[in-house]
Amino acid sequence: MQIHIQRGEENLGAFSLEETTQYLSEGSLVESDLAWHEGLEEWMPVGQVCTQLTARTQAPGSVALEETPREAPTTFGQGRYLCQQLLGQGGMGQVWLVYDEQLDRPVALKTLHQRSAADERALKELKEEVQKCLELTHPNIIRIYDLAEPEGEDSFISMEYVSGEDLHEKLKQHPEGRFGWKEIEPYALSLCDALEYAHDRGWYTGI
Repeated sequence: MQIHIQRGEENLGAFSLEETTQYLSEGSLVESDLAWHEGLEEWMPVGQVCTQLTARTQAPGSVALEETPREAPTTFGQGRYLCQQLLGQGGMGQVWLVYDEQLDRPVALKTLHQRSAADERALKELKEEVQKCLELTHPNIIRIYDLAEPEGEDSFISMEYVSGEDLHEKLKQHPEGRFGWKEIEPYALSLCDALEYAHDRGWYTGI
């Protein structure tokens, strides 16, 4: 079962019960964050949701909570994009590594689930994201190629695919549980460079 988490207007993603409990203990999530999972009628504080789900799994005669996986698509864009790997997912959609048969190259697709696509606000935000990103050309910013709304499929953004390290996974392997400045400096400087570039072109980045 996936627990979808929101903080205000921000979608933080979807996690298993074990991950959610861990992130709460680490402070990445807070008790007041709102959570929802299949079968829940309304959003509730994440701490309360975890307590309820944990009690259910520990009750006598209970069975482990399992999520019925969403059937993985084989293609997107009416056959143009061949699915290769699920890169990540959240409450609004998923990110897939696919192969663009038309342009003969790997790309990433950020999908918007049909239930979200029916939400005019969600689709409007997706379109605004694409429109803004099309104006940005910087080596530290992923390039956006297109927004597609194919009939009978989830809407999606096609974007540049860049393979590399996952800092969250790398941090797990760190003996001290944190990065030293020398380790994180190149990432931080690259990020600041990209944020400054976007800010100078009218993006509000908070810097």
